[in-house]
This record gives sequence, structure tokens and C-alpha cells, in this order.
Amino acid sequence: MSAKWQISNRFAQVSNAIKKNVYIDVGIRRLAKPDIVNDQLSVDILQRLSPYLRRNTPVDVLDLWPSTGLWSSQVNEFLKPRRHVLIEPSTKYYGKYLNQLVESGRGFELLTLDPYELNDWSNIFANHFPEQGPSSTGEGQMLPKNDTLLVLANIPEQRTTRDHFTPVRWWSTMMQSCLDQKGVHMYGSVRIFASLPGNAKCNVLPRTVIDRRRAAMLTETVSQHTFEVASTYENEQWVTLKEWEPLNLSRERAAERAAAHNIITPAGREIPPLESAPISPQPGKLTQEYAPRPCVDWHKSVLDRIEAGEKEENPNKATIKDARTALYALNLDNKQTWWRREVAKTQLEADQASRNLSRLAADPSQSSKDLERADKRYAGIKAAVDKILAKTHYRVVRGHDRVADDARIFADTGSFDDSVFLFDRRPFEALRIDPEEQYPRLPRTFVYFEADANPSVMQKLSPLSHEKRSELMELFETLSSIFSTRVNLTLSELYEVILPERTPNEIVKDLPVLARYVTKRQKPGCGPVALEDPTLEPNNCFQENINYDLSHTRIRRLPVSVIWDILLNYQNSGADVSPRQVKRLLGGTLTGAAAGTGSAQDFRLR
Repeated sequence: MSAKWQISNRFAQVSNAIKKNVYIDVGIRRLAKPDIVNDQLSVDILQRLSPYLRRNTPVDVLDLWPSTGLWSSQVNEFLKPRRHVLIEPSTKYYGKYLNQLVESGRGFELLTLDPYELNDWSNIFANHFPEQGPSSTGEGQMLPKNDTLLVLANIPEQRTTRDHFTPVRWWSTMMQSCLDQKGVHMYGSVRIFASLPGNAKCNVLPRTVIDRRRAAMLTETVSQHTFEVASTYENEQWVTLKEWEPLNLSRERAAERAAAHNIITPAGREIPPLESAPISPQPGKLTQEYAPRPCVDWHKSVLDRIEAGEKEENPNKATIKDARTALYALNLDNKQTWWRREVAKTQLEADQASRNLSRLAADPSQSSKDLERADKRYAGIKAAVDKILAKTHYRVVRGHDRVADDARIFADTGSFDDSVFLFDRRPFEALRIDPEEQYPRLPRTFVYFEADANPSVMQKLSPLSHEKRSELMELFETLSSIFSTRVNLTLSELYEVILPERTPNEIVKDLPVLARYVTKRQKPGCGPVALEDPTLEPNNCFQENINYDLSHTRIRRLPVSVIWDILLNYQNSGADVSPRQVKRLLGGTLTGAAAGTGSAQDFRLR
């Protein structure tokens, strides 16, 4: 361990005991739940999160998968809860460490249960949290909060790729039960502080549109605060999917928020600096200039291979060939980044031309000729996008739609504070965890969640009957689940399935919130017409003299509130296509359990 991280004697002894008595016995893959073995890390995390954890009301702690209880003990000392219930399925291995906490007289209680298989939360509350009840629920809130219960979770790694239970599925279940006010949220939405595997954080807090799926959308639906508190910053491959400029701007905005609230990062906990990828020593016939992009381990290894071929006095053929291959790969990487950025840039110009056309169409001082010229300008820019895609090899522009959608998400609001991504709204950067501060040394991230007491979605759901609300929930599950297989699903493709008889103009007229995100073209024979309400922004409302095109708007870039509006509008349309049929028509699949076939005895959960 590096000298800057000092392990206390107590932590060192327990760490050695873990290594000797647990992981060697049962295998690191089976019980891969890292323990914090540096007490200063616990102090830094709790200090950073103290404004969110400490409330004026008494608090109970529900602690899932506590492992050896090292982290649990620190949280208990910090919060001094009324009750601290430990739920650990592997007490055969961890029992002797957890029983020491139970015997300490600090309110601990140990249950040998598997949190993945727990469904009877009412019994847990009645027998182990007697103070929890309807009186714990906040009043006058559409999604009542319960500040008297905190859920800690040290979620284990997925043991095999065939394991049904995954950390992301667990998180989705927590968010769904929060929306339904069931499970641990039965007396109001509770706060969750979870330690997740490193590969799960982008599913919970996506950085790009391709990671924005069900878990993320459910979190966006109910969240007031969801952010990373600490992370190992290992295997940060997601930065290769993010453009250089927005990546830096997002970091700068997070630093501004932290400074505004006087949040100080302890020395050694700073986020790793961003390095730019190396410039090719031999760009060859490349006509593209250098494209700034984040440097990852791959770039460093490629540069080492190139330098190896240059430094050796008498390199053999294999070394020369490998250096040439690496040089080609580096040049191709630069070329791909440059062209994807060029496509995204041109697409943003087309979007801006579409918005300008919409404003001209609402300005009576303009003529039909002006509107026609604006329409031709849009058509010319869109043709330029299509020309780039047609003449460029697919390997070069592959992923251009992701880059374009990420750029459009920022352009839709012009601010990271209103971004679709919760990650871009983070109040500070996550504290840096040295890999050696945990055992075993696995990538981990600590995520805090707190629900919004009055989310906008609840205003739409509250007036509905129980039957209608359940149907809408099923529709949302259908649509949010489809993004695993239909990442490029557009609005036009969706409406061709759910409301095929409606034209794009009828769709936007019925749901004006879509106008902001779809393409506008001049309606033939129509000139500018003033809006009935001149205070409205033309791009955000329906215009009779405009034709709308839904085919260039992918659903993954839409705010979650707009997705709920689409589903609610569909439900109110009276269409008779069931959620199950919608899923099949969109190309999704159903398990036997979801389809209602087979016997429950045929399924093995673990």
C-alpha cells in the first residue's frame, strides 16, 4: 500500500483475517464484496456526505450485505442510529465479525437472509423496526419521504454472466419500489447509500446516451439527489465515448458547484486529471487535423509500441510490423474522432436551421420567400450530413449518432444544470479511492440516492385510477427495457407501432412538448403566421404552418418527463395495443415468467 494511505491496527488485523478466513476459503469471485480497510477513507466519505445523512429526526439503518461490518461500524459511530439491522446471507463466513458488532451494545441486530430474495418487508419492519410506520411518512407530499430510515448496501459483484441477480437489477427494483411506495419505501421513500461495482455506475448514472436505459430512467423519474460520493476511477473507458470539450466543461461546472458550497476535497482525493490522446508522430496521408480526445491506457500502449519500433537500433520484422500496426490504429482513432465530431457539428447546424425556420414561421413581418429560403437552408445542411455519411467508410463514422445525440442533449437546454444526465448535475466530483484502500481490490463506486417529494411525473400519475396507473407503469417498463436492443429507436418508429394512423403533425398537435425536439419544415403553400400567444417560444409549441418530422429524433435523448408524456398520451388515445404487444412489435423479448407461460417450479432464481 502506498505510504499516503495508512491503515489503522484494527483495520489491518481484520483485513488479514478476511484474507485468511474468508476469501481463501470460498474464493474471491464468490464473495466479491470489497471492504474498506482504511479508516480515513470512511471518515472522508462520511464527512463529504454529512449534510445529506444527518437530519434532525432519529434514524434507523437497514444494512444490506455488510460483509465483515467494517464500513457498517463507521457509519454507526457517525450517525448513532436507534436501530442498525444487518442483513447478511453469508453469516457462515462473516458471522464472527458481525456478532462482535451485535455484542457491542450499539443497536446492532443480525439477520441471516439474502436481500435479493427478500419480499416481506412489512414483517421485517414490524419485528425489527417497530418505530417505522405511517407516522414516519412525510405529509403534504406527492411522493412522501421517510427521513427516519437509511439503507446501506454493499452490493456484491455479479458472480457469473448467467446470474439473474445483478447490481443494476437490484438498483432498478429499488427505484421502481420507490415510485410504487412499496418494499423498503412502504412508509415513504428512504435514502439509499450503496457501494456498487465499478461497471454498474454508468448504468445508474450514465455519461452518454448509449448507457441511458431502464435503471437510469427510473432514477431520473424519482430522484432529487443522485450522485457519486467516491470512486476508484479504474477502467474509466466511458471517457472514450465522451467528447473532449463537453467532458471538460462538465468538470468545470461541477467544480463551480462545489466551490459555491465551500466543498473542499481532501488532499489525495482529487479526481484524476484529464490527459489528451497523443499526437501521431507520422500522420501520413491524413487530411484531418488532430482531434483532441481523452487519453486512456490504450493510447499509452499504442504509443509505446510505436516508440519501440523507432528506438531499437536493429528492430526485427515483428517489431517493425507491430509499430506500423499501432501507428495505423492511432491514426484511425484520430480520423474516427474527427469525422464523428464533424457529423455532430453539421447535425447541430441543421437543428439550428430548423429552429430558425420555426421562429420565422411565427413572424408575420417575414414573407413566404423568407420562409422558403430558411427551409432550403435546412435541406442543404441536412444533405451535407447525408453526403458525409455516404462517402465515408462506416468504420470511420461508426458511433456518429451517439456523439450527435450527446451534443443535442446539451444544445436542448444549453446548460449542464438542466441536463438529461444526472451525472452532469453532480454537486461535486467523487472522491478518489486508492485501489489499495479496499480489499479485495476491485473497482467500486459509492452512490447516494434521495427521492424528490414532488416529482413532475407524480403530477401525471396521481389523478389516475389504480388500473390505469398500473398499465402506464407497464408501458414505461416496456419502453425503457427496449433500449437494450433498440438503442436507435426514433419517435417515428415508436408511433408507427403504437399509433400508426396518426400523422406527425397530429402527434405534435396532440403533444406539443415534442415540438422542441423534432425537425421543422415549411408546409407547402404556407407563409408566416403569428402565434396566438406571442410570449411562447415557437420551437416549443405546435404551429399550423409547419410540417414536423419525427424520424430524426431518437427517444434516448428525450427527458424522462417527455417519455412519460408520450406514454400517457398513448394511454388516453384509447388504442387497444397492450404493453406486451407493444414490446413484441418493437422487437423486444419476454421471459417465460413475463409472458405468463411455464410453471414457477421450472425457474431457478440462483
